[in-house]
Amino acid sequence: MKKKVFKKWVIGVFALMIAIIQPTGELPIPSCLSTVVTAEASAASPGRVSLSSAKLISNNTIQINWRRTSRATHYRIYYKVSGGRWKHIKTVRSNVTSYTHRSSSRYPIRAGKKYIYTVRAYNSSSRKLGSYNSRGLAVTTLGKPQVSSWRKTHDSATCNCRIPHDGVQYTISWKKVPGASGYQVYYGENDNGGWYTSYRNTKSLKFLTSFSHINIRIKAKVRAFRNVNGKRIYGPWSTMNTKTIKY
Repeated sequence: MKKKVFKKWVIGVFALMIAIIQPTGELPIPSCLSTVVTAEASAASPGRVSLSSAKLISNNTIQINWRRTSRATHYRIYYKVSGGRWKHIKTVRSNVTSYTHRSSSRYPIRAGKKYIYTVRAYNSSSRKLGSYNSRGLAVTTLGKPQVSSWRKTHDSATCNCRIPHDGVQYTISWKKVPGASGYQVYYGENDNGGWYTSYRNTKSLKFLTSFSHINIRIKAKVRAFRNVNGKRIYGPWSTMNTKTIKY
């Protein structure tokens, strides 16, 4: 009997010690704590994107580059024609810092236009956009040259020259294309049904073409080009000019 009483006393003392050691407050629930931290982090807007460069890859392809910013899960790329409104053209993930915009029917890049690009960071948790460079980076595509004249400037049949030249010469002139490094002239003559053509590059706004002094057809056109990082980019050709020389 005494043994049973002693056993009950030991059990009671042990239970009292356990109760004293235990904390009085409730333990935090890990899932709830994680939720609170995530909510606080997602409440902040992403940082402002710093633009690096915008450049022509071809006359209908433009590449925009930027630097990463804080709290971004995605980046949104926008463009507009100078004087127009921003258009959202693409969203990429946060590990991407470059986008190549190729002309399409929905987001066209046309010759002789000035395009402006900018990028905004986006946080998918908070659904917030960061601030952005409202001025953006501008790129101007090469326009089509406007030929102002293509006229005969020498004719050996009618010229009273000290040093006569054989044949006839025409000078083609055009207006300056903004952003051009130079111009390429394509010209040719049709003798007995076959075209003989050639290309010439110049930095001038005119070019002299020489043709044989026979009954022939001649043609010429011109386009602007721009040198970008060792690569030559061409704009669209002007309208082909054709003439017939008869003797």
